Amino acid sequence: MACHRPRWRRTTTDGRSDVCGSGCDFSNSLHEFTYRVSVTNTSLSDTFSYDMEVGWMKARPADGTSYGRHTRSISVAPGATETYAARYTVNQSSFARFWFTCEVRWAEKSRM
Repeated sequence: MACHRPRWRRTTTDGRSDVCGSGCDFSNSLHEFTYRVSVTNTSLSDTFSYDMEVGWMKARPADGTSYGRHTRSISVAPGATETYAARYTVNQSSFARFWFTCEVRWAEKSRM
């Protein structure tokens, strides 16, 4: 599975190289977007807290429309990798066919 890294950063505490997203999906039955996010702390001595945002956007046409966003903070021990499923539920009863894309919009880290 390909790893998709954040494209830009929000602050100077750039955590983009430590965060990876994959498995962009939508469940019609659950009305839910999912995206698998892995965070690897490359430090061998310090624990870091990572703040990040995942976004689900319209892909065709790619006009910047956002279907949903998910923010999360996670602490990662030295040399460890934490993985979780980012989720966003859509409050709509039926869906026509649509195209979407997922991305980690930004990631920022701070030493704990």
